[in-house]
Amino acid sequence: MGSSDKPPGGYDKKSMAHDLSELIRQLGHEKVDLVGHDIGAMVAFSFAVNHGDQVRKLVMLDVAHPSSGYLKFASPAGGGNVRRQDR
Repeated sequence: MGSSDKPPGGYDKKSMAHDLSELIRQLGHEKVDLVGHDIGAMVAFSFAVNHGDQVRKLVMLDVAHPSSGYLKFASPAGGGNVRRQDR
């Protein structure tokens, strides 16, 4: 945030979700219950969109409701495999 340092690349939500996917595989897990808070919820959402086969449950806390706008930054194709449930 702000003037915090960051790497020159790979700091977007899709890349972080990919890194998380690889970590889960390296740890020997097939599926996880994933919890994301605040900005981390956006990474968790991107993970669920791009690596849904690894997600058993997804919990997002203190973040705006994931609208179709999230898909623009969360998935490579801009669409993903998210099932939307309107209430």
